[in-house]
This record gives sequence, C-alpha cells and structure tokens, in this order.
Amino acid sequence: ANKRTHLESRLFGRVLADDVTLADGTVYERGLMIGDDELEALRDDEAVNRVRVLSPLTDDSAFGIASASYGMSLATGGNIELGEAVGVIAAQSIGEPGTQLTMRTFHTGGVAGAQDIAGGLPRVVELFEARTPKGKATLART
Repeated sequence: ANKRTHLESRLFGRVLADDVTLADGTVYERGLMIGDDELEALRDDEAVNRVRVLSPLTDDSAFGIASASYGMSLATGGNIELGEAVGVIAAQSIGEPGTQLTMRTFHTGGVAGAQDIAGGLPRVVELFEARTPKGKATLART
C-alpha cells in the first residue's frame, strides 16, 4: 500500500515516457498526461509496478524545458504555456521553506531555540529529495 501511495503522489499531472499496459489489456500510450481517471486505474492495477514519466531533470531540449517534461500546470490544470517561467516557480518552491524558517525566528522575537532552527533543515532536505515528511504538520499554535 505504501508503494501505491508513493506511485500516486508522483504520477498525477505527469506525462508518460513509455506505454503502460494494464492487466485488462488497456494501453496508456506514451505522451498521455495522467489525470484522475488514469491515476485511479494505475493505482488499482496490480500488474503495474513501474511507470516512466517525462521529467525536467531528464529533458534533452536545447533551450528551456519541454511542456511535456514539466507536466501539468497547477494553475490551469492543463499543459504549461510556452514561455511560462517554470524556473522561477521552482526557485520559489525551493526558497519558500527557507523563508518560512527565517520568518519563524523573527516572529518569535529571536527566541527560537536551536531545535526550532535546526528542525527546519531536515524539511528542506525532504523537499529536495521529494521524500514523505516524517513528522506531523502543525496546523495552529496556541
């Protein structure tokens, strides 16, 4: 079940790099963007244990990143638009945890302990490595 959850969290909005054949004979062809229906079928199909998707990390475009390699635009739910500043979006996504860590120190009047500051660094590592967070999220402090 854990591998299925991992698979599901990685596939939504991505584009298939290879054909995928389900146990019932259904074939999802290379280039298909995985939506809710495809994700449900892939999750429930025990025959599927590996799916290759396009990625900005393996994109071989001469300039920029191909739309298919980026995947779904989270703003529109469709393909990313030509000229979209995906590098800026990625940089903001990576920089945000560091900003929040810094702001937390300021909001506590500089009395955040070493544990509070160091505690944020493993979260940044989790984001870089795309791991599932180990701790629980704090929804509100009283």
